[in-house]
Amino acid sequence: MIDSGSIEKSVLNAAESSVRTSPGMTAADEIGIIRATLNVLVTKGHLGEADAANVIGSTLTQLDLFREASLASGLGLTSQVLNDAENAVRLLPDNKSVDEAAIAKAVADRLVEQGLLTPFQAAQLLMGRKKFQLGHYRILSQIGKGGMGLVFLAEHELMGRKVAIKVLPRKKVTEQSEEAFRHEIRMLGRLDHENLVRAIDAGFDGNVFYMVTEFIDGLDLNRLVKQYGRLTDDVAASIISQAARALGHAHENKIVHRDVKPGNIFVGFDGCVKLLDLGLARSEADGEASSFSGVVGTIDYIAPEQLDKNSAGSVGSAADVYSLGCTLYYTVTGNPPYPGGDRGHKARAHLDPKPISKREIQKNAKHSSTGFCDVIYGMLLKEPSDRYQSMDEVIDSLGNWLPQNPQQAVMNWMSSSPEANPHDEWVLSGDDLLEDGNENIALEQPGRGLGQDQSQSSMQAEVLQVAVRSIIVGVGVSVLVAG
Repeated sequence: MIDSGSIEKSVLNAAESSVRTSPGMTAADEIGIIRATLNVLVTKGHLGEADAANVIGSTLTQLDLFREASLASGLGLTSQVLNDAENAVRLLPDNKSVDEAAIAKAVADRLVEQGLLTPFQAAQLLMGRKKFQLGHYRILSQIGKGGMGLVFLAEHELMGRKVAIKVLPRKKVTEQSEEAFRHEIRMLGRLDHENLVRAIDAGFDGNVFYMVTEFIDGLDLNRLVKQYGRLTDDVAASIISQAARALGHAHENKIVHRDVKPGNIFVGFDGCVKLLDLGLARSEADGEASSFSGVVGTIDYIAPEQLDKNSAGSVGSAADVYSLGCTLYYTVTGNPPYPGGDRGHKARAHLDPKPISKREIQKNAKHSSTGFCDVIYGMLLKEPSDRYQSMDEVIDSLGNWLPQNPQQAVMNWMSSSPEANPHDEWVLSGDDLLEDGNENIALEQPGRGLGQDQSQSSMQAEVLQVAVRSIIVGVGVSVLVAG
């Protein structure tokens, strides 16, 4: 700066001196001194912000920036730890002539090998990101991502307890998305069931709303089928019956989920199934206003009555039966009932009074028994009153395929299938930040309605124009329909 004539030496020396003598500043923190000195010069009008940014860009290497982020991250990394790692890396013969960016990456990798950082934390620090704390929780890795937010694996800083944290970044907050987030927190707070993910905490930190839930080590049903393949009847029944129990509990508490789908059913490696995402749930509790009274759901799994503008705001528990039936169909076929075409085509298929035929179900579920396919058919009837009327009925109908210990059956099946890795790290974009400035049997009973295939329904199959918009954390989709 002096050589360029942009600032006098005496002014620079005075700014640096004031920084070095300020409380909390150590002589070893050269990067901090540089930044603080530039801030003083900008504040006093001796230097423009653009010029200060140029100085940073030309002065600090990626290794410098990695060190700065590491020391400011609150992850317990000290200058000595970073120096030791850097010295060990530079002593390696292959690193004698590499650039500082490669050294920074090698230092980060070494810290991961030493167990001082997770791969996620290392990647974030290399991008200069420093925020790994939400309330009392330290972020360890990202385990999910949706249109409106992120899900992280975190650890309570004092208790050491692993949790999942759903985050709604402030920069992505709309009135509707914030209401959905708050609504989910309220719904989970009212419910307590072994097959519902349990809420632990919620809050607001800096620029993000967050909700803390129990962490389940496993895979969502969508990923499980894609990774392990179609399920056998007994395993599918074991998983869906557990989800049905959770939905039954919600229905008993006058809550309709409205977005049941494979991505919202989580299967733990211990065989326990957890239902997720109550952000679109509709409450029928006395005196409680319904949230999102319009048409909401995910197009591949949405019930016909949810697509009808006349009934969308008042759908009952039979809508969840239909969506769970679509999910059951997916588990044994690998596809939703109407996989082809665009969203409008799929909406019209759901609204067609004629349900998918038993023959079609049997053809696509090649390894499923006729009776099992009958149960699926009974869940997918288009008229709500023709379907199973409660989750207890669904569970009873699946009873012929339920092993004595469903949870053990699921665990055994997963352990004998190809190895899964539920902790794959996500590659984050520039928008995925927590920083303040950056804002997926022998005997068989027939199911319900199993005489002739139903071809008529009282529901009118209107041709609808469907517009889809992303709504909340997860891959939930809200469908706005105009008649």
